[in-house]
This record gives sequence, structure tokens and C-alpha cells, in this order.
Amino acid sequence: MANFNELLLWTFMIIQMAIIFLLARLVGSYITKLNQLEANMNIKLRGSNVTEGDIAPAFREYDHKNAIVTLRADKKAVLLFLQPSCSKCKEILSYIKEQTTLGIDVFIFSKEEIVQNSAQLSEQIHLVTSETVIKNYGITDFPAVLTIENGRIIEKMLLRTNVEEFSEIVGERYFKAS
Repeated sequence: MANFNELLLWTFMIIQMAIIFLLARLVGSYITKLNQLEANMNIKLRGSNVTEGDIAPAFREYDHKNAIVTLRADKKAVLLFLQPSCSKCKEILSYIKEQTTLGIDVFIFSKEEIVQNSAQLSEQIHLVTSETVIKNYGITDFPAVLTIENGRIIEKMLLRTNVEEFSEIVGERYFKAS
């Protein structure tokens, strides 16, 4: 009887190992096909830590005016990732309120709602509360800025100092004082 139980146990273990092996191959095949689909269609389907030169992940979110905003491939954009509690973020937001955009869209993303007087903001500036977009762009530290042109990420950087750094990096190309 003991031999029969051991034989049954070994048979069960071999079947389990075969199933695990087949599942691992299936997952590998799925990931390969997903990577091929992203490359062939020139899109990003999964959130990741995007880098310069990558295709900017698409989004469709509501802004502070309750309007649906999207990233357009034919338009330049600046994406800012801020936190309301961050002092550098508050400085950058104050700087932006004083600027006029030069024909670009500016999307300001935060995990929490940013309370601002939206009447002071240009029509091309959108405050968006979205953890999903922050995750899809791989943003973990704040403040961060991305510049987008022709649907691709041109620059991605974490702002370490203050609003002057932001002004030097992005301001001259995309903004002018009001």
C-alpha cells in the first residue's frame, strides 16, 4: 500500500510540474506577442518607466473644468507631475499661473486634487487628478516634468532644485510671461 501511495504522489508531482512548465511558456508567449504588438502599432499598452524617445502613453482624463483631455500626437505638450504638499511643486504652479503657453498643452497631474483659482490659468493648462496616468508614466518622485513632441517623450526629468531650474529647462521654449 505504501508503494502505491508513493507512486500516486510522484505521478501527481510530475503532472504539477508539467502544468507549471506549460503555464510559464504560455506567459512568455503572451509577453512576446504583447511586445510585438506595441512595436508594430507604435503604441504603449502597459504602464512602465518611460524614457526619452519612447512613445508617450495615451490618456483620457477629466481636467479641473470637467472637460475630457487627451494627449494629441500632433501637438507639443508639457506634462508636470506635482503634489499639493510639495513646496517646489507649489512654486512651479505659481510660476505657470503667471505664464502664457506658446501653443502647447500643459497637463498638471497629481494624485490629489490641486485646489487653485482656475480663472487664473490659461485655457491650455489642465489640472488633472489621476493616479493611473502617474503610474503609466512611471513617476515615483515629485516634481517631475516631461516634454512631448510628435507623440514622443523628448525630455523626462525630476526637478531637484526650484522654479528657476524649471524655467531654464522648459520655460524658455514653451512659455512667455503674461
